[in-house]
Amino acid sequence: MAGIAPATIGRRDANGYFWVHDRKKNLIISGGRKTSIRRKSSGCCWSIPMWLNAGVIGRFDPKWDEVPVAYVIRRAGVRSRKRRT
Repeated sequence: MAGIAPATIGRRDANGYFWVHDRKKNLIISGGRKTSIRRKSSGCCWSIPMWLNAGVIGRFDPKWDEVPVAYVIRRAGVRSRKRRT
């Protein structure tokens, strides 16, 4: 399960898809500081009306130890846009 933190609880189904259910811990250590994943997810992910569902997990990062990463499911009929840089 590349890219998924070791504290992630989930399963792999018969088709090879991974289902993430929960985390053993709700804190990640990023840059030497403990960061709440629940605070990150409730603050941004659930306030966006075009998203049906969202989850935030910690992903390994060589510089920061772990970084929060959001995975989202768009509502039906919502099209994505290119990110402006």
